[in-house]
Amino acid sequence: MVDWLTLGALALASGINSAIPGPCVAITLARASRGGAAAGLVVVGGILFAEAGMIAVALAAFIGLLEISTDLVSGLRWPAAAIMIAMGLRMLAASVPVGRGGAAARPTGAAGHFCAGMLVSVASPYNLIFLLALLPLYLPAASLTGATILLVATALLVGAALAYLGIIAIGAGSGRLAGASAAWIERTGALCLIGFGVLAVTAQLG
Repeated sequence: MVDWLTLGALALASGINSAIPGPCVAITLARASRGGAAAGLVVVGGILFAEAGMIAVALAAFIGLLEISTDLVSGLRWPAAAIMIAMGLRMLAASVPVGRGGAAARPTGAAGHFCAGMLVSVASPYNLIFLLALLPLYLPAASLTGATILLVATALLVGAALAYLGIIAIGAGSGRLAGASAAWIERTGALCLIGFGVLAVTAQLG
């Protein structure tokens, strides 16, 4: 059984990783600034749902139930880049004001926010790389039990959730203080997603 200090260290590391500017932070800020805290919470729900799956994969690889090669992780960058670029372009198009003759853009529903968060999280292979590098630092693979695995997964998700709550507060607060700036924040988030996708392709080619 892992001690509370180890669980706290895992939660802290997960929170710091989640707070580092990246695709998940970009989409959370963008959606929270436009749709408020409720939209941000749904986006984060999708992100954490995907992260729970990544934690399961990382733990399975850590205890030897699954083998993850570097070629597989590297190959994930291509579909990841495509997803991030597509999501960024879609967000960018939705943030552009429609002319008088055009139809108003429909607001994104809860399912759309959830799926967006989940897709962007899945499209970040660096989250999986982070987990694969983190777990061996804190956990003795031989002594892991079902209860320990559940505690570790919970600590990682709680740390990430706390970080995202702060990001939601920033995004929702900026949208309330200056309503006109919400569109600019959304466009900036969209451009960041496109940039992250382009960087993933560039790294792959390099």
